[in-house]
Amino acid sequence: MPRSPRKPFVTLPASGTRQVYFILSMTVYLLDIINPNHSFVERFKDLLSRYPSIDVRAMGFPAGWENEDIWK
Repeated sequence: MPRSPRKPFVTLPASGTRQVYFILSMTVYLLDIINPNHSFVERFKDLLSRYPSIDVRAMGFPAGWENEDIWK
């Protein structure tokens, strides 16, 4: 029988599951299970800070996505 996730997952975005946000959230979720000490989230946030012209809303990221448990 499948176990409940260890961490709460993100709410499905209104734009659906075909957005980059959902795919990256799934990637982070799996990385948290496979290697809890990964640095993907920190590296991704660093990448966004180095390139402020990237529009995360165009990728389906909701307002306040950084505050979701999976992205902390």
